[in-house]
Amino acid sequence: MQEQEIVFQAGDVVKVLTETQARDIEGNLIHLPVGTKGTVIDVAESEFQLEVECIVENDIAVAIVQDDEVELVWRERA
Repeated sequence: MQEQEIVFQAGDVVKVLTETQARDIEGNLIHLPVGTKGTVIDVAESEFQLEVECIVENDIAVAIVQDDEVELVWRERA
């Protein structure tokens, strides 16, 4: 049986799968440790890049991550 690919959408809660270097909204490099959770606030047209709001070192950060670097934790039912 083939695994169904998840298409992320705004509002999804995701968790970082591996230690990830990402860029914040200002272009600065930030470190996202394994297990960091965040909320998807925007999805690029390609659907492979996600803009995720999360807490990094006690600050709110908006990071750009690839969809294969995170997994879905929770999605509000429609």
